[in-house]
Amino acid sequence: MMKLPIRNFASSTRYWKGTIFPKFSSHDELAAFLRKPTWRVRDVIPVTSNNSTVDARVVRKMLKLSGLNTDITKEQEDQWIVALNKQVAFINHLDDSCQTEPGSNGSEVFRLIASDHNPPEPLTLKKLLQEVEKVDQEMDVTKGEEGFSTSEFRTVVNETRS
Repeated sequence: MMKLPIRNFASSTRYWKGTIFPKFSSHDELAAFLRKPTWRVRDVIPVTSNNSTVDARVVRKMLKLSGLNTDITKEQEDQWIVALNKQVAFINHLDDSCQTEPGSNGSEVFRLIASDHNPPEPLTLKKLLQEVEKVDQEMDVTKGEEGFSTSEFRTVVNETRS
């Protein structure tokens, strides 16, 4: 009888291990390590911003879009400009540290800012009444809309019109 060669399949798991920091032997060492800062936000914010991207127009627009009072003094406006330029500089620093290809500035992220804030078409009474007329035609029992009648609502609306 002829013996067939038997192959032994062995699998081994190799663990790759790396260390960035030494192991801490106590909670006190860990707490001391976490208390020691390695960098500060102030280190990455430029002291003077020659290439300011935020001006008075941008500040007014952002205040308006945020629903804040746009009636501010010149000093408050300057404070907003300085603060927003610092934030832009910090975000640019974070963006630069994450860039994989040189020369790309990530401006495509902000391509929608100018066009996203088009005001919606205002709601008029005529449009509202048209939508009320559609309610009876579009009732959906699965949503619990059965037994709803707009006749009382229409009566109130018609009384206010007269």
